[in-house]
Amino acid sequence: MAQAARSSGFFNKSARFWVLAAFGWTMIAVIAASSAFVALKGQSYTLWSQLFSQLLIYYYLWALLAPASYFLLVRLPFKMSTAPWVVLLHLAFLSVSSVLLPIAVNPSDWRDWVIGERAVSFHTMNTISYSFVLAAGLVVKYYRIARHQERETRELSLHNLRLENQLNLARIDSLKMQINPHFLFNTLNSIGALVETQRNDEAYETLETLGALLRHALLISNEQRVPLKNELAFVELYLSIERLRYGNRLRYLSFIDEGTEDLAIPALILQPLVENSIKHAVGATSRPVEITLRAQRREGNLFIDVEDDGPDLSSGTETEHNEARPGTGIGLNNVAERLKLLYKGQSELKVERLKPHGFAVRLKLPEEAFTAKQHNESVNANSEANATQDLLQ
Repeated sequence: MAQAARSSGFFNKSARFWVLAAFGWTMIAVIAASSAFVALKGQSYTLWSQLFSQLLIYYYLWALLAPASYFLLVRLPFKMSTAPWVVLLHLAFLSVSSVLLPIAVNPSDWRDWVIGERAVSFHTMNTISYSFVLAAGLVVKYYRIARHQERETRELSLHNLRLENQLNLARIDSLKMQINPHFLFNTLNSIGALVETQRNDEAYETLETLGALLRHALLISNEQRVPLKNELAFVELYLSIERLRYGNRLRYLSFIDEGTEDLAIPALILQPLVENSIKHAVGATSRPVEITLRAQRREGNLFIDVEDDGPDLSSGTETEHNEARPGTGIGLNNVAERLKLLYKGQSELKVERLKPHGFAVRLKLPEEAFTAKQHNESVNANSEANATQDLLQ
């Protein structure tokens, strides 16, 4: 069916071309016949209808010869090395047409057109007609060359965009793979510390939670975007492990606006932010530290803030993410790099020093609804998150 449709489109396009060509040559015949009638007015054989019929046949024959002249233009372009031979070939073509056309138009009196009284006017008209055909052929030729170059340029641009997109996806996947072993290493250290202090039951519980966390991470490892609620569930799993290490020193609050949980955000984007607060706030003091996560939607954007009231380790009111605290390195750097690749300048990541103490990491993301296709891809991840939350409770 598709092939039939393409064939139908080709024939329709070809038919339109020949209809337009016939109309154009007909109009030329009308103009030429009218001009000749005016020039020869008063002579009995200069009836307009006779002139028009002869010229119409003549120009229609040129319409049939035009593809041959176009073929010569395409196959034998004008070059310095071949110019004499090309000119001779076109002169030969013109000479042959100067004989064949009068025979076809007026078989009984063709000699008068070729070598008789009307030879000069006919050969002048025939040369002008052939020049017109060549000029039209050149226009068509260079138009097709321009279209071909434009199409190649467009295809090359699309190819480059595809390559850039694939490269960006590969870089994003690489960054995500850096995050996974990063928190895994810290978690294994926590389990080792529990075993060393003979807290075996807590170590066993931590291993179970770690298994649930890794299963959840595995299910979303191939996704670039997931619903916010999935990321929140992942953060809860991570915090359940860290609470075993820090106990009551780690406090966590979340304020999630209605309607934001189903918005799409990059996978594994919140855990590094929470981990940053745990490492540089909870781990840097012996007093309790409160970590607060907020999600709000405003003016077509999703705002996510991760705040803590940990100790101040730097000065200034607002800094770049790699200057806020000593050693924020891989976590926030990866988040910033992934946001840049995914949103191409439409997102923001800021780190602020809070008063009287503490820090906040603020994300601004374009508001994107989680699509039905994305929902089908991550439904298993969501189910796993719910199951692991039930396990923890």
